[in-house]
Amino acid sequence: YSTSFVRADALNSGGNGYVAKRGATTLTKVPQKTDHKYARLTMPSVKGSLTNFIVKPSAVAYQEDQNNYVGGSIGNTGYTLPNEAYGTPSGTVKWLRSTDKLVDMSTLPSKSGYADWKDDYIWLPSLTETGVTETGNINGIWALSDNQRSNSTNSWLRSGNSNAVYAAYLSDNGYVANIGNVTKSYGAARPALHLNLDSVAQHSGEPALQEPTDVTVEYKGAKLSLDDVADGQKAWFDSNKISIAYDSDIKDAGVYKVKAEIKADLAAGGLTFTGTPNTAAGESDTVRYFNFTVTKKKIGITAALDSGGKPTVTLKNEGDVYSGDTGDRAPKFGFTYTSSGGQEYDDMPTAVGTYTATAKITNECNYEIDTSNSTVSVIYKVDKKSVAKPVLSGQVSKQYSGVAQSFTLQGVTADVSLTLPSGVTYADGSLNVKDAGTYKIGIALKDGGAATIWADGTSASYEVSITITKRPLNITITAPNSWKVGETPTVTVVG
Repeated sequence: YSTSFVRADALNSGGNGYVAKRGATTLTKVPQKTDHKYARLTMPSVKGSLTNFIVKPSAVAYQEDQNNYVGGSIGNTGYTLPNEAYGTPSGTVKWLRSTDKLVDMSTLPSKSGYADWKDDYIWLPSLTETGVTETGNINGIWALSDNQRSNSTNSWLRSGNSNAVYAAYLSDNGYVANIGNVTKSYGAARPALHLNLDSVAQHSGEPALQEPTDVTVEYKGAKLSLDDVADGQKAWFDSNKISIAYDSDIKDAGVYKVKAEIKADLAAGGLTFTGTPNTAAGESDTVRYFNFTVTKKKIGITAALDSGGKPTVTLKNEGDVYSGDTGDRAPKFGFTYTSSGGQEYDDMPTAVGTYTATAKITNECNYEIDTSNSTVSVIYKVDKKSVAKPVLSGQVSKQYSGVAQSFTLQGVTADVSLTLPSGVTYADGSLNVKDAGTYKIGIALKDGGAATIWADGTSASYEVSITITKRPLNITITAPNSWKVGETPTVTVVG
């Protein structure tokens, strides 16, 4: 299309010329004509030129990447068509490649000057823009009806045919027709253009200005102004016509009220805002107030367990927190602990169980967790405390000595309870007992195993035994061998 005669001559683009005949190796130049019927639409230099009010395709996004292969209401050819997108077609690209017809449409975009038409003021529409027919609702990007597509004569489209390099699509009374039905005349060139309504409005007097609308920007760690707001939010703002006044510095997250006022010289000329002013809020025909909202900065975090098994938080990117935000201005992190039964705790639980620890920012600051870019929860378990079993050390049996004797019981802690039989006392790691006998001492976990467990993995109570044996006596008996009747013998017992 960029090297076609219809573009160069019928549309008065001139360009770099056109291919005059098959096999030509150079382009035939065609100068623009000041008396051409499209001169005012294509030549900025002619009297009454309208080119200042026209936007070229190079500034129109959908003409850069349109693709008939998208299908649906856009197109039904089943191919990506030549001469439609001046850039890379969007989505899946499917050029016709046919060895039978000796054609490979994918080579066309690489040809010199292929996309030159994007800088034209007027141009032929594409099949993807106009659509095909109302039947099946294939009405193209422009969503045209058959009546809108129709013309008094068949007209050219810039699209190449999907399966033949020598053919082109054209619109015939609202439907797509074959090239054989077109009359080769200037009437077949039915160009389109993009009218710049903003430029037209600027040259059509001073219409009322659009009312300011509320704006939003994320916290940036520094003073903010309308300069920091995305263009799409402040399309109403024209610095040549509107003055902005801030009551205070805008920095921290919150909502600020900002004044927009039409400049005095323009207000004196009668320029006003559209809509009805809120006079109760101090507004007038030339003054409006709008909300300037600073949202908290979203930061990515990772919740995990530290080397001690406790939940902790790290930033995904340390630079997310601005260097000037220290102390209370920096985010401080904590956790909400949720038990398996749904009970929530702000403090780290100590009761045995499994908890979901969910990270949160605990202080009022200008940051919030970006949940879509964070690992905010981690499983935290409180296991039973392991307690070493107390054991007897040294002698477990001693002979009666007439005084209390000690037996060493190691490992008795605050988590252990002892059951002492009568006659046995315990103090500072020692069992004390005096009288002969065998004594069984009961040893148990103090909480019965609710939150503790023996180091060997058991939790049952058990017994240990200590013994005081009786002391043996050696006895000597001395007595006469015989005595007379009536005598009293003397018997001596020594032991």
